[in-house]
Amino acid sequence: MNRQPTTVHPRPARLLLAMEPFDSGSLEIARALAAELRAELNALFVEDANLLRIAALPCTREIGRFSGVVRSLEPHDLERQMRTQADRLRESVSHAARELGLPWTFEVARGRLEDELVRAFVDADLAVFGRAPTRQAARAVGQPGARLMPGRVAASPPNGGLRVTVSCADAAECAGLLRFARTLAPGHPEHITVLVQQGDDAESAVREMVRGWHGRPGHVPRIVAVPRAGAQALIAHAPSGNRGVVVLAASAVRDAGALAALIERVGCPVVLVA
Repeated sequence: MNRQPTTVHPRPARLLLAMEPFDSGSLEIARALAAELRAELNALFVEDANLLRIAALPCTREIGRFSGVVRSLEPHDLERQMRTQADRLRESVSHAARELGLPWTFEVARGRLEDELVRAFVDADLAVFGRAPTRQAARAVGQPGARLMPGRVAASPPNGGLRVTVSCADAAECAGLLRFARTLAPGHPEHITVLVQQGDDAESAVREMVRGWHGRPGHVPRIVAVPRAGAQALIAHAPSGNRGVVVLAASAVRDAGALAALIERVGCPVVLVA
């Protein structure tokens, strides 16, 4: 019996968007990258298990953000707030994916963000996660922070307003990561900073790589030679303010502990590329 040759179709790229309660700063970035890659958008909402444990302690109190009123905090109240946030995120992801004509999934997990990222990233090509500085205060117990509203996610970062920092060990790695940086700062190469490792030809190679980029005279990426590229370099050089984002290769982050340090110390969303 003769068998017909099988045609293997490559699967679409998969983008993992991982978010905690009261965070919404990464959705706009994930949307722009998914549109560029025509990627499946896989959203993961992580209920903070530590926050729920703290809420269950008898000494825990909630302080009103504006009123200053102190009251007891019940775990079921916090769980209800988390469910509300998850529903809003699901609606926003659904709207963005439908508008772009992309497949999407949505999952809710409970635990630590870094552990769930390690688990879910196995099947992804890149991940977007992290906390914008303007959201960190809203992570206080009982504060809902910014709301996710369907239909109000920008198609791309407005006016190239993002400040993008890329960390790469060599020129080959940098070539792949810069693709995402250009997507996030379209037409504004001067908003991109490239951290490249000292001690080899990478710095000159990267300068040659970006020489042909189109932009206004003098508006080119800033290239900074660092002793060692990777997560630690990003922690030291990450952009400040709520328009920053960092891009690095997954190989630079060894385990969940390194991810936790990156999330805690880099005050902006992170794009992790497999």
